[in-house]
Amino acid sequence: MDAESLDGAKLWRVTLSDELRWSDGRPLAAEDAVRAASRAIERRPGSVSAVRAVDSRTVEYQFDRPVGYAQHVLSMPRFAPSRDDLVLGPYAVSSWTSSEIVLERNPWHAFGPDQPKRLVFRLTKTPDEILAAYANGEIDVTPITSFGPHELSAIADRPDLVRRDILLYGSLDFGSRSGELGTAARLRAALGRLLRRAEIAAATGGTARPCWSPLQPWFGEVSEQDGFDAAELRAACPDGRLHIDYADYTPNAEVVEEIARQIREAIGVEVTSAAHPFEDYIKLAVSREHCLLYTLTAPEYPHPAAVLGPWASTGAQARHAGFADTEFDALVTEACALPDSEAAAPWMDAAWRWCEVMPKISLLQVRAHGLCAPRVGGLDLAMDGTMPMRNLVVHDA
Repeated sequence: MDAESLDGAKLWRVTLSDELRWSDGRPLAAEDAVRAASRAIERRPGSVSAVRAVDSRTVEYQFDRPVGYAQHVLSMPRFAPSRDDLVLGPYAVSSWTSSEIVLERNPWHAFGPDQPKRLVFRLTKTPDEILAAYANGEIDVTPITSFGPHELSAIADRPDLVRRDILLYGSLDFGSRSGELGTAARLRAALGRLLRRAEIAAATGGTARPCWSPLQPWFGEVSEQDGFDAAELRAACPDGRLHIDYADYTPNAEVVEEIARQIREAIGVEVTSAAHPFEDYIKLAVSREHCLLYTLTAPEYPHPAAVLGPWASTGAQARHAGFADTEFDALVTEACALPDSEAAAPWMDAAWRWCEVMPKISLLQVRAHGLCAPRVGGLDLAMDGTMPMRNLVVHDA
């Protein structure tokens, strides 16, 4: 598609390609894009406030503020054109049970000679089951985030291993029970400087890498920084101790244990921790009734605006945490309004401010791993952690 910025980047006019066709051969029409966008706006209001068809091939999207990265926003699945009168895409669901989902070819779609006729997704409950099924040839591709340090140690050198750093971040969040640590930005930043990310990442057995800034995937790593007052941090700990909650997924326990060890050694306070089932972990995150919480979060789409934008004073994350910082708001507003080719420096400035004042500390970026059988081609991991199947081919022996 071709996209044109109007009205100071608040209005974007998109011209659809004449070559795009639905599975039944019908040309993609502006009304198809409007239908999907209208539903998205109604169900989940956001930066796109209105949409209209200019003609059969042209669509205009109205944003509530200048947005230089509109094409990234409009690439989200909820804005994908839709129709109500046929099965869409190359595959359609033919059966769905609690243990297996089967997709069959859409007869209207044009397939290449090596593209599979059927896709079967099977439920496996443990990493050991996944590895056994793969070894037996029962499955050709494994999930990409199911393996912990133990499993990864067994497959780390395999030629059929697929891996990539994805946009899933491990962070330390401050809750309502964190006392002065949670309310004083300088103390939060000092605790962040205390933590040695490389050692925390090492505790994950290769399932994560150090991350000092949420924009590190775009702008590169920064040096580990020193500079904290142990006595000041110790005095700020509620009742002279800290407690870290986390979800009971591997390798969260190893991560939290290493964080606790470093804090104990650096400032001499007691640090306890507790694992929680996912539902209880979510309740803690929503209520903020915790001292420190180790969290895993992912942006909606792979762009700096999706990472930092929610922390602007009007964003969902800022509202949830009761956070506001006028300097950070100004930096994000400036970066959002610029096209990507001009926005790198403003985004870096916003990231540095984020690290100074934000009520959470970036620690890790998740590294996804999966196995892909030699007969399967065209699959790779995307930055958002998905495995797009549009180029999938299978070479049968």
